[in-house]
Amino acid sequence: MLNQLLLAEPSPGWINPDNTPHNIIATYGGWVHMYAVFITTGMILAVFASYVRLKTKNVPVEPLIWAVFIIIPFSLFGASFFGKYNEDPSQPLIGYDGGAPFWSLFAFWKAGMSIHGGVLFGVVVGIIVFAFVARKSRVSMWVYIDCIVPNILLGQVLGRWGNFFNHELLGDPVSYESLKWLPAFIRDNCFQWVGDHPELVPGGGTIQWRAPIFLYESFWNFILWVILTFVVPNFGKVLGPKPWKKDPQKYPFDFKYSVRHFFNRKIEEPDKLTWKEVWDKAFYYNNPTQKQLEQIKSKKFKETSSPTINRLKNWWVNDAKELTRLNNPEGYWITRSGVQAGLYFFGWNLIRFVLETQRENGADLFVMNNRPLDYAMLWMIAIFGLLMAAYAQWFAPIKLRKNGHLYEKEYVDYTNLANWKLEYYLQHQINYNQISQQQELETLIKTKVMTYLGYENKSFEEYFSLTDFKVFSHQNHITSFTFKIMTHNQPSNIFTDEISCEVVVA
Repeated sequence: MLNQLLLAEPSPGWINPDNTPHNIIATYGGWVHMYAVFITTGMILAVFASYVRLKTKNVPVEPLIWAVFIIIPFSLFGASFFGKYNEDPSQPLIGYDGGAPFWSLFAFWKAGMSIHGGVLFGVVVGIIVFAFVARKSRVSMWVYIDCIVPNILLGQVLGRWGNFFNHELLGDPVSYESLKWLPAFIRDNCFQWVGDHPELVPGGGTIQWRAPIFLYESFWNFILWVILTFVVPNFGKVLGPKPWKKDPQKYPFDFKYSVRHFFNRKIEEPDKLTWKEVWDKAFYYNNPTQKQLEQIKSKKFKETSSPTINRLKNWWVNDAKELTRLNNPEGYWITRSGVQAGLYFFGWNLIRFVLETQRENGADLFVMNNRPLDYAMLWMIAIFGLLMAAYAQWFAPIKLRKNGHLYEKEYVDYTNLANWKLEYYLQHQINYNQISQQQELETLIKTKVMTYLGYENKSFEEYFSLTDFKVFSHQNHITSFTFKIMTHNQPSNIFTDEISCEVVVA
């Protein structure tokens, strides 16, 4: 009996904006607007996820913090502009009495918002902001957009539930029986408002039920976020060549140990490597030596009288193909920076296109009341995203890579000691159990530094001095040591700056 009552179709007679099934209303207490709550929460979640992604990649997060105060306002303005500019095609928005004044298009606190407008405005402003940031931080702009743009989906996932409380973004008419697979609080609220009453079936006295497009979009946006965040970065690693298959002794990967270590970081087995440790060793910290970089030959080209044309020719002829090859000598299938952001535009607009075909109301479209143009715009943005991903994966690594910059990995510039990854190198290159004296370790470090640079036949003292050397031990075993390397200040020395290291012995 109770089950029959729960599945009974609600009657339209008692339903109004302040009294709905399961109390799903747009505003609670006269001031808590659920659409604003979900949109705001979604923005916070997107920013937090971006913060985590940047921290994981060891990218400075300060630019994100202050960029939020620039990007979010522009996103709101863009969402408002696109949501209002053609809301009523029978009434021009600008230019005659009764038409909405131009600046009212940016009134984001009023009804009529377009997620596409918000994303497009936000991304354009974000690209400009992080292009300037990249020049100072030496972190590629593509790294920033990969860490930020896909997380917009999390904001969209929550934002669509704000539409649900407003009874918006519903699809084609459906029967009540076809919605019975849904939880009751969703099923009984899949109707649109007509004034202060639910939309009714033409010629009938029952509620016109509609497909929960908001739910489909929320679900598929979340699936797309999972794919972009976890699948795309590891796609080539799973399907392509594996380090442990090329050299099992150098890369002793163990899947079971990797899973155990993921859930309990205290588990350590020195003779085994986790998934992350294998790829760190095989790719992310497998950098060419300074000697190898010096051997990259510059190609000659026919110069013109124009310095600008000469710079373009030099860039085209002396590309980064060899540099990229040296940073991935084993040819592993690596997802390049920028691919995730490009696939975001492709996947999101593909989802929108499929769902737009199910929206009966033209006012719910991205390009309102113009279905052909709406479909064309969605496909144009989707194709742009696919081309952007292809460009980032195959063209950019050949033409747009420089030493000293962070892309999918850091392309190390050895001439500045601050860029060295020496601690990781020394942790994995020295057998500390066979060392008993500090002087022996000090000599070995100098030798390893020159090997690190590819300068095995040169003297450490020719370029550097080793100072502030301290060794810490426990029960006659070295546990850690610290030191500083300083460069000799002389014209022939290509190296600059200094580096302080603290090496913890595993």
